[in-house]
Amino acid sequence: MAKKKIQVRRRGVERPVRSTAPKAVETATQQAVAESASEHISPTGNAGKMLREIAQGRKEYIGGIGFTTSDDPRISIHPELRHFIPKLTRQEKAKLRESILRDGCRDAILLWRAGEDEWFIVDGHNRYAICHELDLEFPYRLTDFSGLPEAKSFMLDLQLGKRNLVKWQVSYFRGMKYVQSKNQHGGHRTSSEQNVHLGNNADEASEQNVHLKKVSERLAEEFGVSHMTIQRDARFYQGVEALPKDVRERLMNRVVRINKQFVEQVGAKRNDRFADPNEVMDYLKGKLSLDEENATEKDREWIKEYLPDAAPATSPRPEFDAKEFKKKELAKCRKMIKNISSDDKESVLKIYQDIVSIIKKEISENI
Repeated sequence: MAKKKIQVRRRGVERPVRSTAPKAVETATQQAVAESASEHISPTGNAGKMLREIAQGRKEYIGGIGFTTSDDPRISIHPELRHFIPKLTRQEKAKLRESILRDGCRDAILLWRAGEDEWFIVDGHNRYAICHELDLEFPYRLTDFSGLPEAKSFMLDLQLGKRNLVKWQVSYFRGMKYVQSKNQHGGHRTSSEQNVHLGNNADEASEQNVHLKKVSERLAEEFGVSHMTIQRDARFYQGVEALPKDVRERLMNRVVRINKQFVEQVGAKRNDRFADPNEVMDYLKGKLSLDEENATEKDREWIKEYLPDAAPATSPRPEFDAKEFKKKELAKCRKMIKNISSDDKESVLKIYQDIVSIIKKEISENI
């Protein structure tokens, strides 16, 4: 089939992009959405299923595919949905920008029609931002949600289905999902509040605890991790939410680095030791560093002035001497092994295997 050229408007500048006949535009865009779902969405999760249904035309839309620009006054980002939009790194943004410059915005941006003239972006925020920067038209589709909770649930599942998240981001969104699921059943109450609510009925309290355990076990099965990992994820999520806003935003944008365990401790103790934001800041001093790939000069000044006791952003990590480390650790092991009987051999081997597993986990979870 012969192809025609169509033009993408760019404020007085016409730029030819790859296209098909007008009748096939919707089919081509649906195919692009299908490719996007296949490439970026995992096989499990409600969001992956929803996008595949959208791509295959099984979900009812409000109208067909439309085209508009970023200055459309109906389109915006809901303030309560910003949490679900991880920022791209410079390299990721450059690749997406290059793709849009070359091929145009292939994938339709998904919009939630909350009102006749009030549309919120639920998928395609980065494409939208680049189209705004380049002054390009983009395709969009409208869909409906029953309200903000359903939109949040969809966007949360969407993020958890993506494969380009770093490990701590996956942990953050899993923790958010656990906390939201728990709170839907009153699990956010303190133990004293639960007793009042349940009329001090031990059977009902026990039933609720069983339910909360089932939540962690269900999510653990869904994501292929242990229920203890889900609970650590919840502490990490709560710790991130307890951080001062400027620290939290830089962490979510991958500008600031901080050990995951430090954040979990903030989440575990946010109701007592870290109730005061100043206590959180005192705790964080010396524990923050910058990711040089994403940090700006403003960020470098911020970490010096706002956290004067923090390690300088440009200071290198101490050089790790693997040979010396191995020598010292082997010496310690040999000294201990001398006192072990042959009957304890299997137990000792199991202990060292457990230690290796713990070390691997600690290294992988270091942000």
